[in-house]
Amino acid sequence: MHIFGSNLDFTLPKNLEYMGQFDNDTLISKLNTGYGLLWDSDGIGNTTFKTYEKYNWQYKLSLYLASGIIPIADTNSNVGTWLKNNNCGLTLGILEELDSTIIAISKSQYEQLQDNIRIQQHRLREGYYMKELISRIEYELNKIF
Repeated sequence: MHIFGSNLDFTLPKNLEYMGQFDNDTLISKLNTGYGLLWDSDGIGNTTFKTYEKYNWQYKLSLYLASGIIPIADTNSNVGTWLKNNNCGLTLGILEELDSTIIAISKSQYEQLQDNIRIQQHRLREGYYMKELISRIEYELNKIF
């Protein structure tokens, strides 16, 4: 497992490899296969940070989808709901489910996830969601004026 980011102030287990910190443009080229975990805490307790992360993972989600890798998020987060609704990622109730969830994926399920991620990858890179939002705003403004 590869770990990216800053402020690594602890020793990683031997099966984890720290890859370093990169700016956004460089990081996307480093993420080209596998899974992307949207999870920063151990989920113990209902901390303020846990609540924050459930609503603010859009950047990481976009990064993983634009890179073409499968995102994994908390089942109860807004991102987890979006992943389930669009069938383009995995969700977990607790982080300890990670291994069993990945192992349980069949080849056809993995290929379907990849197909759905490619659709989202194209949409993100072409600005589809921004264009949709602008269209909806224009539509609502035209109803008023």
